[in-house]
Amino acid sequence: MYPQSGWKLSDTREVGLGKNKKRKARLRLSKIGFFTLVIHREFPESQVSQVCVKLNPSGRIYVIFLVEEAETQGQSSKEPKNAVGVDLGLTRLATLSDGRFLENPKPLERSLERIRVLQRTLSRKRFLSKTGLKQRRNLRRSTST
Repeated sequence: MYPQSGWKLSDTREVGLGKNKKRKARLRLSKIGFFTLVIHREFPESQVSQVCVKLNPSGRIYVIFLVEEAETQGQSSKEPKNAVGVDLGLTRLATLSDGRFLENPKPLERSLERIRVLQRTLSRKRFLSKTGLKQRRNLRRSTST
């Protein structure tokens, strides 16, 4: 966690063509070093109040910028044109009052077979071997996303 000092964002540039266009920048953190970032949103650097760095078990590093903005006044209080009731359930995610329904996504069940295969191959590796550590990293990547 870095307050308003101890970090600096520099070398912001556009990379890629068409739909694959991204903004990249270099972030310098005191006592750690440099990171190359992919910036997903525009934000004013002068209003950043904190920078937080997170390391996931999969090895991915996320940098979170906390930006303070002034409160917006005068939000519109227009009545909605169409109102729909929502019923949340167990077998279906949601049932709407107009007859439509949303199915439960169940992302865990879709990825369980791959996790089983990766766990089985990890169990056959020798403890603390180089290939075992690689396999453990692959397993962490697939379970964290």
